Amino acid sequence: MKRLTLPNHFFQNLYSMKILSIGQAQWQQPLCRQLLLLLSVLFVSFQSLSAQTIRYVDAGRPDNTGAGTSWATAKKDLQAAIITAAAGDQIWVKAGTYLPTHDPFGSTTPVNNRDKCFLLKDAVKVYGGFAGTETQLNQRNWKQNISILSGDLGVVNTFTDNAY
Repeated sequence: MKRLTLPNHFFQNLYSMKILSIGQAQWQQPLCRQLLLLLSVLFVSFQSLSAQTIRYVDAGRPDNTGAGTSWATAKKDLQAAIITAAAGDQIWVKAGTYLPTHDPFGSTTPVNNRDKCFLLKDAVKVYGGFAGTETQLNQRNWKQNISILSGDLGVVNTFTDNAY
């Protein structure tokens, strides 16, 4: 959850203008401006909190054509969900093994397949350990429902064809 922090000078300005004094409330134009600014910041903060989305990933899906906004429409690949996610979103990953599908430049067909990796985004949280029926984060059992991010792209257990 995002936390709103007001700058220290906001309250210092109120005291220096003698707006906040015990037993007395005075309205002056600078205070109205600061209160309006505070209300605007709070409004924008609450807007961004409500805009958070949960994206769902299930390695058992046939492809990435689903919207990824529920378990029923989950994306097949983790990277597909990351690409559609925005700052503040969460990605819930169902138990299974997931391989990287893009190189660092976003190509799905790099010259060297071993260049594929998972490209994360700032402020997007990725959680594994889901069975695929959960509706709350605290319902997951990450010890039982293991989500694996693997770089074993080619022949299983052959190290010469894995992602770097």
